Amino acid sequence: MSHFQSLFLFNKSKDTFFRPLGSGLSIAIPILLSFFLKDIQVASLGVMGSFAYLSFQRRSVLYNVQAICVHGILLFLSFSLGLYAASISWAIPLIISVISFTAFILTKMYQIPKPSYSFIIMLFATGITLPETHHVVQTSYYLLFGIVGAIISGLLVSFIERLPLKTSVNPHERLSFKDKYYVTIYEFPDLFIKAINFSTILFLTAYISYLLRDYSGQWILISASSVLAG
Repeated sequence: MSHFQSLFLFNKSKDTFFRPLGSGLSIAIPILLSFFLKDIQVASLGVMGSFAYLSFQRRSVLYNVQAICVHGILLFLSFSLGLYAASISWAIPLIISVISFTAFILTKMYQIPKPSYSFIIMLFATGITLPETHHVVQTSYYLLFGIVGAIISGLLVSFIERLPLKTSVNPHERLSFKDKYYVTIYEFPDLFIKAINFSTILFLTAYISYLLRDYSGQWILISASSVLAG
């Protein structure tokens, strides 16, 4: 088969119709609530909380609830940290490099599927682009509308697809933190080199965006984090 012919081959997706439908529903919930509550922030910020739904997997109901909740909490914390870091711009390169380095290693250790840390880094980068505020928690709580919508969508799609309530834990999940670390280092001996490279790029990008902060330089960081995390 030639390379040209291979371009027209299609792999059948393992996802069903209901998974992308659930993604749309998780976004629709904060938008509808914004209409009824007459608060545009519920839609503009709540939609970012609905990104928690992207951790949905065709495993079990319990797994999806736990994964969406954990992902949602991390999105909330990352966005809040980004809002706080906006008031101490000089620390942004250091903070985002620490987040990216830690996230890179932990996602490998716990074998977290995509989107893994992608939206966590993106929400931190988004948080620092917003106007400085002293009401960090009050602003971040809008994400909860989207996170709740993601949980509702995850439960609904799980029941529609008739996923089991819970499944057996795989051998890797049974390992202790220390054992996960040793297994990961054995499988990816260059793990720390890649993590340092990843975090260094974001550090330099964040520093450049800080120097160009008067010219909307923050979008350089958002673009870089989106591409690298993807």
